[in-house]
Amino acid sequence: MSFNSYKNLDVSTKERICFIAFSRPEKRNAWNEHMRTELVHALDAANRNEDVRAIILTGNPAGRAFCAGADLTSGSNFGEEFSKMGKKYDVAPGRKVDNGTFRDGGGVGALAILRSTKPVICAINGPAVGVGMTIACACDMRVAPLDTKVGFVFVRRGLAVETCSSLLLPRLVGMGKAMELVLTGRVFKTQQAPDGLFNYIVPKDQVLEKATELAREIVDNCSGVSVALSRFALIRNAQLSPEEAHLAESRMIHYMSHSEDAKEGIVSFLDKREARFQMDPYRDLPQFFPWWKQIDTSSKL
Repeated sequence: MSFNSYKNLDVSTKERICFIAFSRPEKRNAWNEHMRTELVHALDAANRNEDVRAIILTGNPAGRAFCAGADLTSGSNFGEEFSKMGKKYDVAPGRKVDNGTFRDGGGVGALAILRSTKPVICAINGPAVGVGMTIACACDMRVAPLDTKVGFVFVRRGLAVETCSSLLLPRLVGMGKAMELVLTGRVFKTQQAPDGLFNYIVPKDQVLEKATELAREIVDNCSGVSVALSRFALIRNAQLSPEEAHLAESRMIHYMSHSEDAKEGIVSFLDKREARFQMDPYRDLPQFFPWWKQIDTSSKL
């Protein structure tokens, strides 16, 4: 699969930033199984690309939405269509997908974002509901437009939370506010969002510009490996004890203190010049990475 073969994403790279746009404009960029497959592939390719140091996830402006959630056009047959949006494991020929073999497609996309070695910034350039909001919660930062409708609407469709949002949303806004947003399923304007859901709320025509500004600040000033390790620490260490976090951080800071990027960062600071970091955040991670227990999601529940 190549970027040019994508039918549900638009992907481009400019000045070390990879732009990935949901692109089903006739469906308001609604999520489907093919979009999930392409997103996972695009993220993996961006991570392997030495010329990419940051990723921006956005929507095709022609779709008039960032992502309108899962494609519901199948109506009462949505259950069968939804099964196609996910991934299936351990399914014998002729056997139906069941609760033990199905894996939520939005969650597959979220896990691909969370394991990225490059920071992922979400430029929510239009309305976002359902998986359109939960996939944004998996990103490292979110920029949203003023006066735009968003929502976690699952309970109003007879569904349940997905895309790892039961873990990620409370981290962003706290458990009480997460409960309110999820259990009411209400649609609300971006400026009514609780603190933490969005990093910035700006006029719609400035969303991509602001996201690019954030990415540019990282790309131009920071060691890619330092960013990767620090990002994974913030994502993973929140579930560790203080002692475990201390041990993980000790290994990271020791590794980086002996690295070429640390030498360059310190010398450039003393020389009062911009740093020229050379280490690659995909290939130059330490041998002890990952330091957390890996879980095989393909094993049957």
